Formats: sequence, C-alpha cells, structure tokens
Amino acid sequence: MKNKWFGLLLTAGTGAAVLTLASAAHAQTTTFGSLPAGTTFGGTGIATDAVEIDTTTSGADTIITLGLEGTPYGPGPGLALPNDGSTSPTAVTYYARDGASPSSLTHGTWNFDYYIGISTGDFDNYTYDLTINNGTTTQNLEDPTTFGGTADINNADQNSENVDFYYPGAPAGIYTIDLEVLNKTTGAVIDNDVITVDAVPDTTSTLALTAITLGGLMFVSRKKFAAAL
Repeated sequence: MKNKWFGLLLTAGTGAAVLTLASAAHAQTTTFGSLPAGTTFGGTGIATDAVEIDTTTSGADTIITLGLEGTPYGPGPGLALPNDGSTSPTAVTYYARDGASPSSLTHGTWNFDYYIGISTGDFDNYTYDLTINNGTTTQNLEDPTTFGGTADINNADQNSENVDFYYPGAPAGIYTIDLEVLNKTTGAVIDNDVITVDAVPDTTSTLALTAITLGGLMFVSRKKFAAAL
C-alpha cells in the first residue's frame, strides 16, 4: 500500500466526510492510541498512533486485538485523518473528502485500515470477515487473509484498503465497514468493529453548485426589478 497524503484536511460544511468508529456490544476494552510496535497496516509511512483499539479475551489464554483507523491516501507525513479520538475513544470521528484523490484519479481520498492480532492464542483458531456497504450494496471481503493482507505474521493480519477499490470514483454516500472475528466452530461473532463513512460532495463541486444557484437567484431578482420599473 502506498504512503498516505495528509493534504485533505477540510472543515465541516466545506466538503467534509465523517468516519465514525463504534464498538459492538461485546465484553471488551476500547481505547484510542497506538497499535503494537511493528504494526504497518501492510505498507510504509501509514499512521498507527490514532487507532480505535478493541481488546477482547476469548477463552482462558487468547487475547484478540482489533484496530481500525481512517487515513488519507497518497504521499505525505504519515498522519491519520483529523479526528476526535483524544476525547471520544469509543466513537472516534475522522474527517476526509470524498471523490478521487488529487494524487491519483484511480483512488479515493481516504483509506480504512484494519489490524487483527492474537497475542496468546492461534490466529487460525478463528475466522474473520470484512464487509463494506454503500447504503445500497454490500461487498463481502471475507477472510482478510485472502485479499492482500499481511497474514499470520507475528500472529496478526493487517492491511490498508482504499474506498475506490470497491466503489470506483468513491461517490458521495454513506459507507459502512464492518470487521468481525468469529468462532471457527460455531460461527458466532466474538468481536467486531464498525466504521461509518458519511461522504459529502467535495469543495469544488459544492462551490460550483453554490455559484450556479446564486447566479440564478440574481437573474430572477433582476427580472423582477426590471418588471417593477
């Protein structure tokens, strides 16, 4: 996965997208911060220090760690997307722009990054599921180890995925990304994290629409003024 680009910081109301990470109702501990040393999300230069982290104990000796983060796509200093994680670790909000990345028209401006770590058990004792939904269709990515992640190295799997991989052009809409760890025998969900991405039109499109609207209103006003004369 390529390095990330941090030149996407926008304020709300000028073309911002909101990523909200929420923990499922499982017995777990949720924190916000850094993943274990050596975590890379399958690439180089990708931030790993602004992550919502869920830790769950399964059985007597297995500790499962899930990490989710939103990051910009493209070259840059390797920072996470702007977020409120320092004040809200259990429902972190990240900000990004929708549409194509300025550094690559074949990629969206944002990535979702995932990490699964098994600290004292066997990674292969579980199955894993990752889905993305844009409000209309769901793409089931199945076991993360089958689509390019760094599988079962140090008993962990991790990767960084771009929205454009699944929805070309990264159109505006509401995206839901769900990462689950399941019991291999029963299929029961042991732990999961969900990211919701609320993408809105980018700044250029918004300004163009505003200009057209204002132009139309001014034209109508001039016609009314002329009629009054």
